[in-house]
Amino acid sequence: RRVRLTDAMKTKQMSKALDSVSGGTATFNLGDVSTQGVRSEAIAINGQDGNGDFTGRITLNAGDISTAGQYSTAVRIAQAQSATVIADSITASGAGGAGVQIDVAGDATVDIAGAVNVLGGRNLLDEAVDGIRVNAGGAATVRAGSVTTTAEDADGVDVSANDVVVDVVGRITTSGDGADGVHASGTRSVEIVVGGITTAGSGAHGVHATGDGEISVSSSDIATAGAGAHGVWIEGDDELSDVTDNVGRAVASGGGARGVLASGGDVSLSVGERLEGEVAAELTAGGDIEVLVHAGARLIGDNAGLLATSGTTTTIVNRGVIDTLAGYAIDTNGGGTSLVNEGALHGRINLT
Repeated sequence: RRVRLTDAMKTKQMSKALDSVSGGTATFNLGDVSTQGVRSEAIAINGQDGNGDFTGRITLNAGDISTAGQYSTAVRIAQAQSATVIADSITASGAGGAGVQIDVAGDATVDIAGAVNVLGGRNLLDEAVDGIRVNAGGAATVRAGSVTTTAEDADGVDVSANDVVVDVVGRITTSGDGADGVHASGTRSVEIVVGGITTAGSGAHGVHATGDGEISVSSSDIATAGAGAHGVWIEGDDELSDVTDNVGRAVASGGGARGVLASGGDVSLSVGERLEGEVAAELTAGGDIEVLVHAGARLIGDNAGLLATSGTTTTIVNRGVIDTLAGYAIDTNGGGTSLVNEGALHGRINLT
């Protein structure tokens, strides 16, 4: 079935602009949607059929979607087979209200052309509310212009699926403790492309990606300020995961924080501009490690520049600067190391 509402929809206290149960294929074409008041979700869709099976295949097209009341989520789709959400912008300005929340058995796609802004807080189940949260049994793709959250544990984007793609062209900003810019978990693959990320809280990583297969992260500018808040943290399987991290600039200024902390089967790191942390980069691989520091780039750590432990080989090509204020500029362990230095090394070096 198809529902088309092109005019702006507005509601007040304890009411939803769209509240639907659909177990078949349903397309909702809406204009702008806004709600006010406590527990006034803008759009809530349940994809169960009459037998209680998750058969709904939901497509939502909308303009600007906003909620202003406490515990009021902008878009929630649950218990469906698949979901596609396309909107101009998302705003949840009431405490405890999430931006987009999707829980489906199959595939999910979220495409927000503009900004996603979420005040944060905790919902009625005492769960943190994220800018965009997707839990999919199949593949999940999330795209957005920018994302902002302000509360503890409120991630900008949180995705769990078999195959994950996250693409945010603008900046992701979080200010709460434990609030990652992007948190992604993929059992088969993870691909993340972000323009910029800023986090302020302790344990609030710029990117935290986990998975058993291929993991790829590309970022232009990441800044984390909290204790233990890594710029990029990748946790892959030490046998199965090919891990690739292409970093323009990542500065982790909090105590104990790494600019990049990555592990997997084979791990590759490319630094284009600047990588900084208590340890600039700490890499662990069951197989090979490859590091490329481009000309003009700087890798600098308070206690160490580059720490690398490989199962087979470590290859380092430095065309920029690898530096440390204390400890080793480069310290490798495990497999044999090949170092090609066409730039500058400041500090002690220990190579296997």
